[in-house]
Amino acid sequence: MKRNVSFMMLMLMSVVCAFTVSALGMPLVNEGVRWVYAEHHVNVWIAEEYGLPSINEGRLYRYEMRGDTVIDSKTYKKCYCISMSRQPLWDTVGVHCSNEVPAACLRQDGYEVYCRFPDKPEFLLYDFDGPVVVKGYKGSPTPSTYTTIDGYRCAVYVSDWGNDLYIEGIGSVSRYTGDLLHTTFSYATGTIYTQHGMSHVENADGKVIFIGPDYGLYADETDLRGDANSDGVVDIDDVNLAISQMMFCMAQIDYNTWDEKTDAINFVRAADLNSDGFVDIEDINQIINRIVGK
Repeated sequence: MKRNVSFMMLMLMSVVCAFTVSALGMPLVNEGVRWVYAEHHVNVWIAEEYGLPSINEGRLYRYEMRGDTVIDSKTYKKCYCISMSRQPLWDTVGVHCSNEVPAACLRQDGYEVYCRFPDKPEFLLYDFDGPVVVKGYKGSPTPSTYTTIDGYRCAVYVSDWGNDLYIEGIGSVSRYTGDLLHTTFSYATGTIYTQHGMSHVENADGKVIFIGPDYGLYADETDLRGDANSDGVVDIDDVNLAISQMMFCMAQIDYNTWDEKTDAINFVRAADLNSDGFVDIEDINQIINRIVGK
C-alpha cells in the first residue's frame, strides 16, 4: 500500500525536522551524484588447474547520471558506469564500464525507480514504499528505520539475512553482492567469483554523503589523492582546503556516538587520505608529506 501522506502531516513533519531535514524522500535519479563501488575478482583456483594467469585484484568503479533521453515517450536519465582503475585487466573482466555508452537509463516516479538496460524492456528496479523494495526482497514491508542523508529523511529496508540494506535515494548497500543497477549479483561459484560492495556516495558538489561497508578498501587510481581542490597538483592550496575540511568535520562529529563506517558528514573524498571517514590532522600531515616528497 502506497504512502498517503496528508498536507497536514507534511506540515507537521516539516516542523519536526526544524527546517534542516527534508520531509520529502531523497531522489535516487539525480544528475551529478556519484555511486562508488568496490569490485574484487578472483580466479586463482581455476587458473592453477588450467594453467591460466591467476587474478586476485580489486578496483573501484562508479555510476553517474548525465543527460536525458526519451524512450517510448518516457524521459530517462542516462546512467554511465565508469572504471576508476587504469589497469588493463578490467577491460576484460568484471563490470563492463564505458564513459560514452550508458549502462542503463533510469527514471523515477514518486518512490518507484524504473530501469532500462540497452535493448531490454523497462522494469521496476526499486520501490522505496515497499512491500517489495527490490525483486526477491525478503524482509519487512515497512522501513526498518530512517536515516538522514544530505538533509533528507530516508527510509532504510533490511533484508531478512541482515547483510543487505536498501536505502531511499541511495539504492543497494551491500558488501559482497550488489550495486546500484544490480541489486543481486551472484556471489561465489567455487572457482571464479566477483564481489561487489558499496564504497560511498558523493553529491553533485563532490562531497561524501554516505559511507558504505567497502569505503577505503581500494585506492582511486584515476584521482590524485590529496588533490582536494581537483586542479591536478597537490600543493599548499590543498593543505588549506583540507584544514577547512578538518575544522568542518570537528564541528560536526559527536565523538561519543561517531561511527566512521556509517556516518558521513559531507567531506571532500580526496582530502581523506587514510580512508577513515573524515578529515583530521593525520590527513593534513600526509598531504604535506606528498608536497615535500616524503
